[in-house]
Amino acid sequence: MSGKEFISRNPMYKILSPRGQLSKYDIQQEMKKEDGLKIFPCHPKCLKAASYDITPTLVAMSVKLGMLETIYCEATFCSPRYYFYVHPKDTVLVVSNEFISVPGNIAGDVASRVSMVVKGFGHISTTIDPFWCGAALIGLSNPTNQLLKVYLNDADELNQLATVSFY
Repeated sequence: MSGKEFISRNPMYKILSPRGQLSKYDIQQEMKKEDGLKIFPCHPKCLKAASYDITPTLVAMSVKLGMLETIYCEATFCSPRYYFYVHPKDTVLVVSNEFISVPGNIAGDVASRVSMVVKGFGHISTTIDPFWCGAALIGLSNPTNQLLKVYLNDADELNQLATVSFY
């Protein structure tokens, strides 16, 4: 029996076989399955060609101080903008707005968004294992000597802190 014949006759092999990075379409199809990938809430603007961008809640804790960061409100013409600061040489842990549930045949990588790195934040790199579920905890490290501002929203849109690719 050839390899192709074995795969076509063995449906379990298809389910467990590696298939590479999931595209936007693949993520959408997985989310429709009863036992598939779940992202809630799922913001359409955060779903990219081959990833999903994670957004922040108001929960942000300084690692150095062991305390929650103060959330500030900036009045604008359209709507209020909320933000907090990451102090020099500190890391702030931010709870994601999204609850993610990953089935057994999918894993993920969480990585920095370039838009955050160019502001001075350090790189993010971690994994999401199969069968994992919960809100993500994103570490924003400030290796600079400057006070860095993190907006939680921008003109009625949530800020995108990191990106998740699924495999």
